[in-house]
Amino acid sequence: MTDDRIASLDLLRGFAATAVAIAHFWMAVVPGWSLIEASSVVAVEIFFVLSGFVLASQIVRLADGRDLTVFLTRRWMRTVPPYLVALMAMIAITPGVQWQDMLRYATYTQNLFKQTNVLDFFAPAWSLSVEEWFYLVFPALLLAALWRSDRSPRAAAIVTAMFIGAVTVARLWLAAEPWGAEVRRVVVFRIDSIAYGVLLWLAVANSPRLRNLIGSAAGIGVLGTAFMAISAAALLDTVATTWNAAARFLYPFAAMTVGASAILLCLAIKSWIESSPPTRAISLYLGRISYAVYLFHLPVLLLVQGSSLSPFAAFAAYLLVLAAVCTFSYWWFERPILLARPTYRPRLRTSPIPVFP
Repeated sequence: MTDDRIASLDLLRGFAATAVAIAHFWMAVVPGWSLIEASSVVAVEIFFVLSGFVLASQIVRLADGRDLTVFLTRRWMRTVPPYLVALMAMIAITPGVQWQDMLRYATYTQNLFKQTNVLDFFAPAWSLSVEEWFYLVFPALLLAALWRSDRSPRAAAIVTAMFIGAVTVARLWLAAEPWGAEVRRVVVFRIDSIAYGVLLWLAVANSPRLRNLIGSAAGIGVLGTAFMAISAAALLDTVATTWNAAARFLYPFAAMTVGASAILLCLAIKSWIESSPPTRAISLYLGRISYAVYLFHLPVLLLVQGSSLSPFAAFAAYLLVLAAVCTFSYWWFERPILLARPTYRPRLRTSPIPVFP
């Protein structure tokens, strides 16, 4: 497994996972704290765009069914085994879990078309279902659409934009209540969120001029504006306002903007991160354990909540135990599986992240 990671994007991935873990802890301690809930929502949206961005170079270069099989095998070996371990941990510590709910979680179908579980005992899994179905649907669709074309970046961008447009129309046409549970966290209505990352990669990876123009500084103001919009949208299920319909329409675009801005800012500081060995090492570490942080923070939280520690002592213990669990998970469980993954044919053996100057 070659070290072809971009440390600044790993830092973003690590911060996003940690933000979710921290938010969920304080949401449990201080119920109804809407600002911390909004930070968790923003972090998940960043994950979506980042996932599409870092996988785009693999997806758009798939040439046939064999490449698609390799891609899916690589993704499933990366994502499914740790997920199943975390799921089993949640089943073990959650009373009253029904086998139907377990089966739906195991197959990523608990929120495919709507929320179907009787007991939503592993809430963070909703976003993982979006990811897994995107891996299955979008690359196959892109491969089929470009089967006899020149496979140019322009053609790939057109197909990606059409995919986003189709999901957007479906979301507007079929949106239900409650909006957060039945739209924002449902696969068929949010699968486009990862495609935005693919579109961003196609834009910046194939246009150095655009990359230099946007990546240097332009994301800062947009990031702040989008953060406010997405934070407001996160409260729509609890705060009734007259602009709910407009906010819900704008939410996916605000989410895309905040994710894209964060990525562009990280690309802008890429050289600075790479020039500092300690900062680079920390960034790579946070990136490597980020998936485990997202998966295992909830079972660790439930265990720590049962202690008699004060909130701040429990928070410190939570972070320490979580770091230990995730470090062990990556180096002794996830990494051996990563090393065993199949590789693409030589002509496709490229970095999953474009190498920017």
